[in-house]
Order: sequence, then structure tokens, then C-alpha cells
Amino acid sequence: HLTVRDGAVAAPGSLSAPAGILTVNQSFTMHAGATLAIEIGGRSNADPQNPQYDQVAVGGEAKLNGTLSVDFIDLGAGEFPPANGDAFAILSAAGGITGAFDDLDLPPLSPTLEWHSVVKDTAYFLAVTPKLAGDYNANGAVDAADYVVWRKTSGQSGVRPAADGTGPTGAPDGVVDELDYQLWRANFGATMSGLTSLNVPEPVGFRTLILATCIAVMFFGRKIKLPLNARHS
Repeated sequence: HLTVRDGAVAAPGSLSAPAGILTVNQSFTMHAGATLAIEIGGRSNADPQNPQYDQVAVGGEAKLNGTLSVDFIDLGAGEFPPANGDAFAILSAAGGITGAFDDLDLPPLSPTLEWHSVVKDTAYFLAVTPKLAGDYNANGAVDAADYVVWRKTSGQSGVRPAADGTGPTGAPDGVVDELDYQLWRANFGATMSGLTSLNVPEPVGFRTLILATCIAVMFFGRKIKLPLNARHS
């Protein structure tokens, strides 16, 4: 079992292997004040001994809470540039996934793309898709929940507010106002296609995964690095 408590940070990877696979044989639990730090340096984890992005592989149930924090990293060819259609299965749990992250701290994408967090079967994905006009909570559908986001942030200004969908020129202008409401209203009912076709990772034997695992877990400001053959029961 692995429980990440308030104030702690779970971070797959190490200084020598920035991207890593953290394996947990039984349950994985995130508390409200905990953080899961994920680094992405490529698109494929087909080779578990040389993963290109951080991943948590859980043999039992995963209970999510707290914050998901994501950064792009350089695995030798420059900082990773995400593209439309990319999908990263950052967590898989054979016993299913319950709960949700309270906060998503995700790196910015190009103005034409946006992040979507998707739970499909036993995997939690971060997917990169074209922006869906009016989808202010980035759940793949323009619905009443997006109006709530607009209403709560109406009048706000700054760098990329969640409900800043358009401005006088048709491009986001940093202000949440009536134009953004009209954009939501005009696109109400629209959905994002393609998110249902995400492929859940094939189960990989824990013996293989353990050989590839490099993990660092920070408990209340102290980072503890475990050896490559570390495992959690």
C-alpha cells in the first residue's frame, strides 16, 4: 500500500532517470493536501525500462485527491513539445479509480490546444486535443458546468482565465465577459470526439516494472529516494 499524506509529494523518477514508473502492488491513496508530480518527456512507455513519461502502476484500487502537477522535461532532444492527439496514461489501477484530483497544475499548451483529463476503465489519461469552444472546464463537452465556470469568473482578467474563450477579435483577450458567455451559448451541447478511443495500457508484469522503477517521495519537505528495486506492497 502507498498513501501520500497532506504535505507530501510522490514523484516517479530520479536524478539519473527523470522519467520513471512507480509500482504499487496494492492500494494507492492521495490525501487532500498531497501532490502527485508527473514529468513528461515523450509519448511512449512501451519499454518499461526506458519510460518517456512518469506513470503510477497500481495493482489494487487508486483513490485520488489533492493536486496533480505536471512538467515537461528534456530527455535529450530538447523540452518535450506536445501535439494534438497525444495521450499519457499517467496512472493505471487494476482495482479501479475513485475520487478525483482537486487541482490540476498543468503546463501551458499552444493557443489552439487544451488538456483533458479522462478516466477510462482502469486508467487515468491526460490528453491533448484541439480547443472546444465554450468548454471552460475542459471535460470534453460544452454543458451547464461550463456556465458555472463562466459565472464564477465573470469579470476576471489576467493570463488565460479558464472562461476566456474569445474577445473582440475572435481570439482570447484575457478578460472573462459577455463575449465568453455568448461563445458558450452558441456551442452548448458540443462534444469532443476522439477521447473515447484512448487505449488503456496493457497490464505489465510487476516483476518487469519493478526493474524499471525509480521513485522519489517527498514527505513534508524531505525527499527520500528509494533504490531501483524498491516496491510497495
